[in-house]
Formats: sequence, structure tokens, C-alpha cells
Amino acid sequence: MHQMLIKEDLLPDLNEAKEVHAQLDALLDLLSEKRVNKIKSQF
Repeated sequence: MHQMLIKEDLLPDLNEAKEVHAQLDALLDLLSEKRVNKIKSQF
């Protein structure tokens, strides 16, 4: 599969991939924080 992606030039630029990863990581942190706050407010 990896070879096919390389052959078809479907892999994103490394910097783009890092940027998307950072954005998804920030989103996960935000969602995790909201979940913790919601759980704390229930008690």
C-alpha cells in the first residue's frame, strides 16, 4: 500500500503532515479537557 501511495504521488508533503498532526493533537487535547471538565462537574 505504501509503495502504491508513493507511486501515485498521494503522500502529503512532510510539513503538511506535521501540521495536520499538530492540529489533530491540539483538537484531542481540547476535547479531552472538555470531557474531564464535564466529568468533574457531574460530581
